Amino acid sequence: MTEIQEDIKKHLDPIKETLDHKFGVDIFQNKRTRQYTKAREFFMAYSIDNYSYSKRQLSIYMGKTHATGLYCLRSFKDSMKYDKDYKKHYNRLSKDLDAVRIHLHRTQKYSAKKRLLDRALYKADDKFVDYIYNILYKNPLQKINK
Repeated sequence: MTEIQEDIKKHLDPIKETLDHKFGVDIFQNKRTRQYTKAREFFMAYSIDNYSYSKRQLSIYMGKTHATGLYCLRSFKDSMKYDKDYKKHYNRLSKDLDAVRIHLHRTQKYSAKKRLLDRALYKADDKFVDYIYNILYKNPLQKINK
């Protein structure tokens, strides 16, 4: 798997899993019932709106052809224009997907900060490490002396 595919998988797997759960199906299965196609349309549209991946990359991730991805987006736009219930459902679901996306972003940001702190503490002397440990775990209200 290429680096781009790993990046797509890391960012979009939680979105796919959320949609799988909401629709109660595996949205990438090759079925053409309305439930499956609607879930794939939501996935494709949400991913295009919130991530910088191309339609082709998303189609490959979904296991579909590029033409299928384009048709999926066209069908989504038509449904959003003419079907009020469809539009309400997408707007409601996109709020849930936003929460998942924000949580994932915060988790990754925290992990990066933790790695930087771990690297700094690895180079520090024992007195400084004890000082940081006391601040973080024993007495978080302790004032920092500069």
